[in-house]
Amino acid sequence: MFHQGALIPGRYPHLLGSGREARSMQFVSIHEAEERRDELTEIVKAWIALRDEQAGQQL
Repeated sequence: MFHQGALIPGRYPHLLGSGREARSMQFVSIHEAEERRDELTEIVKAWIALRDEQAGQQL
């Protein structure tokens, strides 16, 4: 789950949620998680970059 995940830039077909803040990704099996590894990795990278940018703006 990504609190404020709605702010993550980019399009990720398996990132779930339509509200103003949170997004999540669900897996029903290890196999499914492995299939989505690349997408999840890109989401995490985008999330870290966003948080780093937000932290820099607060300094």
